[in-house]
Amino acid sequence: TESEETNITPPKRFLTAYNFFCMHERAKILQSEQKNSTAQGDDIFLTIAASKHWVKKKGRRRHRKTHGKIDFVNFAKDISSKWKNVSPEKKRIYDKLASEDLARYRKELSVYKKARAETACAVSTPFFQQGQSENKRKAPATKKKTKNQTNCKKCPDPTDENKVVPSNLHENTSPTGVGPSSEIQIPSTGSSSQSHSDKQGYSFKEKEDGEREKKIVSSNNVDQVLGLTTNANDKEELSGTDLALFSSIAISKDDGLGYDPCLIKVSGELSTMLSNQDVLLCSDERENVEGKLTFQADKLYGCDHHVSTIIDAFKRVCCPESSSEVLTVSGYSGSGKSALVKHMQKPITDMGGQFLYGKYDRSRQMEPLSAIVAAFTEYCNRIAMGEADKLHQTQKHLQEKIGSNAAVLSHAIPSLCRIFPHLTVEAAKVDIAQAHHRFKIVFQQFVRAIATPDQPLVLFLDDLQWADPQSLSLIESFTTDKQNKSLLFIGSYRTNEISELHPLTVQLRSIESKGVLVNNVEVGYLSREDTNELISDLIQTSPCLTFSLTDEVHRKTSGSVLFVLQYLKTIYDEGYLVFSSSSKEWKWDFSSMEPNSIPDNTLQLLSYKIKKLANATVFALKVLACLGFYCEDFILSSIEVGNGIDGFGCNNFISSLNAAVKEGLVEYVESNYMFVHDQIRLAAYSLIPEEDKEKWHLWVGQKILAGTASSQDKTLFYVVGQFNRGSMLINNIQERILLAELNLKAGKTSMAVPAVVPAAYYLKKGIELLDKSSWKEHYHLSHQLYDHYAEVQYCIGQFQEMNKALDEVFACAKCFHDKIGAYFTLISSLNAQRKPDKAVEFGIAVLSQLGEPIPKYGEVKSIVMVELAKSKQSIGNKTDDDLLTIDAMKDKDKIHAMRLMYNLAVSSFMCDQGMYCVLALRMLQMSLCYGLCDASAFAFASYGCLLSGIDDFHGAYRFGKLSLRLLGASKSKKDEGSFFLPGIYFLVQSFIFPWVDQYRASLKPLEYAFTSGLSYGQIIFSMANARAECYNAFQCGEELMKVEKRIKKYTKVFSDLKHQLFLQYISPVWQATLNLMGHSENPEQLTGEVMSQEKMINICLENKRERSLIEIYHICSWLAYLFGNYELASRMIENRKQFDLYLGPCFLLSNIWFFDGMVALAACHTLKTDKWMGVAQKSLVQMEKCASVCPLNYKHRFLLLQAELAFLLEENENAEVSYNDAIKTADENGFVQDQALAYERAGYFYMKQGKTSIASQNFGLSHNAYLDWGAQSKANQLRLFCPF
Repeated sequence: TESEETNITPPKRFLTAYNFFCMHERAKILQSEQKNSTAQGDDIFLTIAASKHWVKKKGRRRHRKTHGKIDFVNFAKDISSKWKNVSPEKKRIYDKLASEDLARYRKELSVYKKARAETACAVSTPFFQQGQSENKRKAPATKKKTKNQTNCKKCPDPTDENKVVPSNLHENTSPTGVGPSSEIQIPSTGSSSQSHSDKQGYSFKEKEDGEREKKIVSSNNVDQVLGLTTNANDKEELSGTDLALFSSIAISKDDGLGYDPCLIKVSGELSTMLSNQDVLLCSDERENVEGKLTFQADKLYGCDHHVSTIIDAFKRVCCPESSSEVLTVSGYSGSGKSALVKHMQKPITDMGGQFLYGKYDRSRQMEPLSAIVAAFTEYCNRIAMGEADKLHQTQKHLQEKIGSNAAVLSHAIPSLCRIFPHLTVEAAKVDIAQAHHRFKIVFQQFVRAIATPDQPLVLFLDDLQWADPQSLSLIESFTTDKQNKSLLFIGSYRTNEISELHPLTVQLRSIESKGVLVNNVEVGYLSREDTNELISDLIQTSPCLTFSLTDEVHRKTSGSVLFVLQYLKTIYDEGYLVFSSSSKEWKWDFSSMEPNSIPDNTLQLLSYKIKKLANATVFALKVLACLGFYCEDFILSSIEVGNGIDGFGCNNFISSLNAAVKEGLVEYVESNYMFVHDQIRLAAYSLIPEEDKEKWHLWVGQKILAGTASSQDKTLFYVVGQFNRGSMLINNIQERILLAELNLKAGKTSMAVPAVVPAAYYLKKGIELLDKSSWKEHYHLSHQLYDHYAEVQYCIGQFQEMNKALDEVFACAKCFHDKIGAYFTLISSLNAQRKPDKAVEFGIAVLSQLGEPIPKYGEVKSIVMVELAKSKQSIGNKTDDDLLTIDAMKDKDKIHAMRLMYNLAVSSFMCDQGMYCVLALRMLQMSLCYGLCDASAFAFASYGCLLSGIDDFHGAYRFGKLSLRLLGASKSKKDEGSFFLPGIYFLVQSFIFPWVDQYRASLKPLEYAFTSGLSYGQIIFSMANARAECYNAFQCGEELMKVEKRIKKYTKVFSDLKHQLFLQYISPVWQATLNLMGHSENPEQLTGEVMSQEKMINICLENKRERSLIEIYHICSWLAYLFGNYELASRMIENRKQFDLYLGPCFLLSNIWFFDGMVALAACHTLKTDKWMGVAQKSLVQMEKCASVCPLNYKHRFLLLQAELAFLLEENENAEVSYNDAIKTADENGFVQDQALAYERAGYFYMKQGKTSIASQNFGLSHNAYLDWGAQSKANQLRLFCPF
């Protein structure tokens, strides 16, 4: 050989940690064997052999008597099980050994390559094949071997490139001498002079003269050899015997390996044998698989580090204090992304997790939420058919989280009804935009209910590059849900189909920006070594003998798993890879392969393979490819093929598909036929000529429609999808109208989910099938298509496209009633475009046509007073029971008018309070005159607000209670009434009840209304409730840090819902909170982290937000007063009075009355002017009235105003009593901020009286109270300027 001629010895193969572990365990077994052999001798072998499936063979080479014998099968099983339980400390030692050996190998390999390059006879083949090319050229009759190169009889000659491991090891040709009919012959650790090692443990080094130099490694210097320092814990776990055995296999950095030549081969293959012993230990029972390619579906190649990444992510979400995570798996098509994640299902479920899987299909992207629906449908079916206890537990969790809102999800996931079999309540009907928000919130709650700390949820969605926008939005919704801490979302996508501007990339960036941990696993193609391992397993051959085959396969496929498997299958089918039944071994020959006989890419190769199948099977694959990646069997079985298309078909479609299953191109899983890979579907689809594809889709659609007439709901999207792709071939008007009707049905079904993008697609397809005469001949169809199309375009935000559809409806609709839906869409779109004034103006015009004209004469105040008088007259002396038992409203025009007025009231609430009052009063009058409807409860609550505005607090409280009773009665009948709950709670808990009940009593109801509003799609009122809750919490003296935390929680929701307007509405109280906490340079100005006072005032002036201006100026005056700038405070009050406040929540009105009085009295003190005395007197009157109705909220403030007035008038005794009463009452009712203010004002009072000691005491108590509230900046200011 070349090595002999050049005297170059190739480096010996490096060993892995697992190899070293096997050798160590073997040495331990042999040591134990030696102890027993003294007493038993060779009888021990006879005892073991008698109980095993193998017996000792004669004719073997003679071994020394001090050898060890053991059954390899049991040895392998024992070693494999022990390796799983090896402690981390021991593994670190094995890893160190392996790393040292790898370094040795790399060093020797570098020297070897350099030496070979210097010779004139350089050979291009790898070292494990060296000599092959030389042998072919020289073909010597005999082969000389040096002493060190002598092969064991059991080892195959490495110079024979076609000699491979037999599949059945009955003959003595095993590369390791291991087989069913042989035992491992291993040198014993006895003391014989012929043994390779003694009890101290030796490693050997080849000397130049061929002799062995023994290097003793004792247990004392093992750490030095390994390069480790063994700590105390390691020594406790590793016994002295273990250390001695480690010493026997230790590797010196300079020496290299000096094992028996046969042992080198054994150790190199030991890991493969132990992990898959059946491949190498074939017996008579496995003769039926000889000559067949055997793919191990449960084994991954080259993905160990990816597996650990996924497991680590799952373990993190299992922790109690965890949060949800997102893990993306990227890579090229065919790299094994899906197989990697699917492989994790068993370990995840074994660890107590739940694993759900769904896949997006390129050809079915317009099916709404297809992968998500598939995943959770499978979950519902699994729970419904599982154990009764598990079903009951799931029902309980879902009932707690979503309750009757399960109806919202039932359209998208019909299988949910199997968990809730008695789900009869229908979801409230709302517009498409509200339905969209509602679905996301309820789905969040659904995922929250099933992803629990006890059973974390892993949701794997495959091929996200084809996900629809609705799915991506929904994924972001539940992955960023802070209340869901037990979810691991895994999504795979193809690297080459994703760009920086792709919707998936944008969505992932958005998820990460919200604080969710997003990790990525990049799955590449197989390395050459991994490819060799796969091929070795596939043909059940030792890895060291498949390198020449691997070279060719890897060169052709670049390591694409799919391509590797299909290429091997192809060369096997073509006869280039064969199994010799005589020699029991695999052989391959590429020299006879014609150039380009086998295609060079996956798609062409798969097409090449499919074309070789029977015609019927090819036809079935084409039909399945037209339908997508997968299809349910009941749909496929309904296809009556016959002659097929152009005489090309099959007699039995399912049988033909089953033939494809046997070929490994299709698999049958849970009543679905699906392609094994997308590339196979594309290959089958590519066999249909481009000009014939429309014809094929049309034919498939017709067959499914005809065969599934009784279950069209289940096949709707299949049928519509096929017909739409072949619609250009439909010329018959009746057929086009039929397809338009199917598209309308698909669009309405998508809207019910709701999925607006697919809905828009189907509705537009339906419109395209109409002609000019359709409005006349098919009026109902045309009207519905355009009406619904306008609505979904409004939801998407395509207002220009929406206006085109609305113009068509306004121009062609036969009557006013047919235009109602279009009017509502237009008004909603104007609100969405932040044009509430135009929405109100247009709505009033529509109300006139509905018979409810809104008067436009005179000032708004005059109109309100007239309408209020009418309402009081209509109520008369009716009792509560009389009002609640009014008959139901039946006139459809009046019901439409009530619904429209409700929408307009929502629009005008923030921009035109006068118009809101008029609309609310008209709704009440209609309810009293024409009967009650769902919106009547809102009318009652609105009337209560108006009564509170004229200081009729008891009357307001009465109608607030009536509205809640009416709401309860409406909810008990159907879910429609719950739609109005957020608006009613907002009015009652913000405008009515705090005049009578404590502020704290409103916090829980407002929080509930916020959540309910999200569930019912009432986003505006939901956010209004959140804002009111924050203001009330601030008002009732809650610690400022908690208030700020509460505000932050809601502002995140506002941001997620992209409602910047409400972020602006809540900014003043948020910035005021930060100012008091010390997070602003100038606490008197609303400028800091959250807002700029000047900029916000300008925005409100430009947009005519008078209510917001009133709040900003009021908070500015309050802060200025609190920090002693009375001139600024009085100026802010004057700015505020430029705007009229028709209706205000309790916290705003009561604060204005109180602080206006305090500022006025302070101005009288400091500015020495009487012009503010009238303001102070008015404030006293208002606060006295409030205190008489609800002393819990307002008495302490009234007392403080009295004290300040007495202080001003120098009525010192009355002032002292009032200050003390105010302090005491504020303390009793929990208003710490007002108690602090009362202490402070009392301090100033006592200072003026010359009672500095008492004043100092009051300033100190005020300082402490401000600190208790969390107002650090105010406490600091008091400490600097007031002595205490």
